[in-house]
Amino acid sequence: MKVSDVIIKDNIYIPQTNPIKLTQEQKMAIKNIIQKNIKYNKFLLFGKTGSGKTQVYIEIIKKSIEKGEQVLILLPDIAITSQIHTIIKQNFNEDIIATIHSKISKKQKCIENNLIREKKKMIIIGARSSIFSRFNKLGTIIIDEFQDDTYKQEKDPKYNAIDIAKFITNNSNNKIKLILGSATPTIEEYFHANNDKTYKILTLNKRIHQYSKNYDEQNFKVNIVDLKRENNKKQIISEELKKEIISTKEENKKTILYVNRRGYAPIIICNKCGYIERCPRCNIPLVSHIEDTIGEDKYTLKCHHCEYTKKAITACPICKSRLFKFSGIGTQMIDKEIKKIFNNNINTYILDKDSVKAKNLQIYKNINNRKVDIIIGTKLITRGWDIDNIKLIGVIFLDTEFSLPDFRSTEKAYQLITQIIGRGRRKSTEGLVIIQTNDPLNKILKLAIEENFQEFYNSEIELRKNFKNPPFTKFIKITIKNKSENLLEKKTTEIFTLLQKSKMTQIYQPIKSIPYKIRYYYRKNIIIKYQGSIDNSKWGLLRTISKYKNITIDSNPKDLF
Repeated sequence: MKVSDVIIKDNIYIPQTNPIKLTQEQKMAIKNIIQKNIKYNKFLLFGKTGSGKTQVYIEIIKKSIEKGEQVLILLPDIAITSQIHTIIKQNFNEDIIATIHSKISKKQKCIENNLIREKKKMIIIGARSSIFSRFNKLGTIIIDEFQDDTYKQEKDPKYNAIDIAKFITNNSNNKIKLILGSATPTIEEYFHANNDKTYKILTLNKRIHQYSKNYDEQNFKVNIVDLKRENNKKQIISEELKKEIISTKEENKKTILYVNRRGYAPIIICNKCGYIERCPRCNIPLVSHIEDTIGEDKYTLKCHHCEYTKKAITACPICKSRLFKFSGIGTQMIDKEIKKIFNNNINTYILDKDSVKAKNLQIYKNINNRKVDIIIGTKLITRGWDIDNIKLIGVIFLDTEFSLPDFRSTEKAYQLITQIIGRGRRKSTEGLVIIQTNDPLNKILKLAIEENFQEFYNSEIELRKNFKNPPFTKFIKITIKNKSENLLEKKTTEIFTLLQKSKMTQIYQPIKSIPYKIRYYYRKNIIIKYQGSIDNSKWGLLRTISKYKNITIDSNPKDLF
């Protein structure tokens, strides 16, 4: 009799009336992870969206608990902890589950950590900071959606939860296992997994619903709308997408719409003189947001970097004109357009950073509410949400994702597109994705639609090798900031000269950060590239520099700007 079928010792398991039948790929992955006396203890679980990675996690958790070992499950965002908590408590007694993240009080966090130390909590679910929990006997670390940037903390003290998990695993004499799960693994991690003898790649190539006898791949389609050919270029939602949204609503199915900015519009411009209202702290355009009011729309202006907020201006301070135009598209603008199409007879849900702040733990419940017709989301929607009843996914605009000034921009674009499409492919045997773009022949877009990771990886790793970028080298980013531009230039020149004299491997000329000014501070970056390792004398210099006021050093930064 299987442990999943009955309640056994200490009421750890919840009885399953209809135990899930594992696929052959899942069984092989589990067998590889749980076998004893193996030379590897790190696993890259490369599984397509909907291929059953979560069920693999559950089986591994069962095996760990049977051995009296604790399991840590790291997630990319606080918002998604409620979904995983719901799934885990369907299989295990809730009394042995701890949830730790920054939204719980210090007192509650202390209580949970004491219970973890006493082994009363065996399953720990949380965001990156839960890697520091007070484990008694940790056996397995699971990091889901490990490709996500949020595992790297940008504020001091800077750390990467994945690097810490590797350190813990590498120093456990193979007693602790690390599982990195993703449908879109990073280029660097995939390279390491292929070249590190302590690592094993496990793949789940088929989605669960593909095992159904009725499955037909032709029932799921991806259409590209060339925005250059659209008759009305002012139209945010193309005619094809609009038609499919209406059709999906008539079938009582859900639509997901992706847009890369929150708020109403990223920029508000004076129609007469071109004046743009900017943040006094950061000198970047303020984003317009619609307030939650009944009747006439009221706008506020917000800075998405420092959270500065003010009422929307009614007249231009330069030319006194009262005519303004909105530039760019945000989630609220899409929401307004959708309600216009349906004369407000539609239930929408906005899933972005603002909604997470307001209704954090209810998100999983809300997006699966049968009354919700359309979910409008930013990058947050691409994370591992398990959403029922999806028929249509619309990508409003994607092109800016390919133009970021960073060597990882194509990788991030590939991951984003694959994950967006994956929300529809996750459960559905039929469905439609419509992508609006000015670049329909983009190679990255084509590979992501085809889910051809291997070709993308081969092409990208060759570029990285030719340009000597990670994983073949490493970066250090030194950020210098000052409220005075003159003092910033002086300090930057001083640091740059010190680095040159030390004969640091490869130092790039100082460049302005993007954005250049945040919270009254102007910022510049100095990038160091090196291979292998840096000797102690050079690390000593970097440690000395890091002690200077208003200077931070980031090893292996998630971006170079």
